[in-house]
Amino acid sequence: MRFKSLILALFSVQLWAAGPTDGLKLTWSDEFDGSNLDLSKWEYVGNISRVTVSGGILKIAITDGGKGYGWQGSGITTKGKFKQVRGYFEASAKYTARPNHRGAFSIINEKTNKFPVANLFIEYYADPSNKDGGALNFGGKVGDTTGVKNYNEAPKGKSVLPVKASEIPTAFHTYGFLLTDTSYEIYMNGKKIRTISRPTPTVGMEISLGHWVSEQQLEKANPTADFVGDDFEVDYVRVYK
Repeated sequence: MRFKSLILALFSVQLWAAGPTDGLKLTWSDEFDGSNLDLSKWEYVGNISRVTVSGGILKIAITDGGKGYGWQGSGITTKGKFKQVRGYFEASAKYTARPNHRGAFSIINEKTNKFPVANLFIEYYADPSNKDGGALNFGGKVGDTTGVKNYNEAPKGKSVLPVKASEIPTAFHTYGFLLTDTSYEIYMNGKKIRTISRPTPTVGMEISLGHWVSEQQLEKANPTADFVGDDFEVDYVRVYK
């Protein structure tokens, strides 16, 4: 009987494992419920016309810049509008499935000349040559008094993602960064997928959302008019502390 009780207790602990927002309160959000981008919360980055809001969804596209200019990315940032020291930053997003595109949700500390500093991202890119159909990269650049290190790719080995990489662009999923005094934790669908044990910035973190194509990818993609049309979509952004 005691053995059964122990098993039940362990099972309950697994079921009720603490989530990234447990014990925290919502401090800022954008549900994208209007018909235009809320400029009290965001600034445009890149081509303004390629950022739209409708039906409760933010859509960020790329555009053909014309001969000699290539494909131009777009994005938005809370720089100058909102920042927060530590806490949990979350976005519900649907990444583009179009090959050679990159969508990204990122946070970066406001300008400072003191360590620690951080520029973190969660980005997905589709790649038909990849056996998984694409990859989710999550990490960034972190610096403190011991030095600066890049964590620019997902850890190698068995996947830690709660879904297959090929399923990422087929639906909305939640992605988040939890910053404590001593670590950065990265989440997908409420599951912790990475921990970086380094001191975190004591200044505010700003949020960015973007969609672009790099020059190297353009060379491989040989883009045509049908290269556009699959946007990076965001349902909401929420911040807790």
